[in-house]
Amino acid sequence: MNSRLHILNKPPDHPRHGRCLDALEAGDVLVLMESGVLVLTGGTRFPSIPDNVQVYAIGGDLATYSQMPAPEVAFESIDYRGFIELVCRIGSPLNW
Repeated sequence: MNSRLHILNKPPDHPRHGRCLDALEAGDVLVLMESGVLVLTGGTRFPSIPDNVQVYAIGGDLATYSQMPAPEVAFESIDYRGFIELVCRIGSPLNW
């Protein structure tokens, strides 16, 4: 099975946010950026995601929301260089 790269930049109350999370399958990669990182806040329940989905968040966007409570899901912080490396490795992302 090929991995799909999902880029989520919408806040949790946006319809595409939910559609993105519903579309995740095992082996996919999810990158949270801009207001998409808000799903990591303690006030927003992170929905169940399939096993083996790697979750990344853009570090600069996390810094913008530095008042966030501790995240409720395991993720790795990356910079834009790491983001570009993911796109080069996995291919064209699905933008939500």
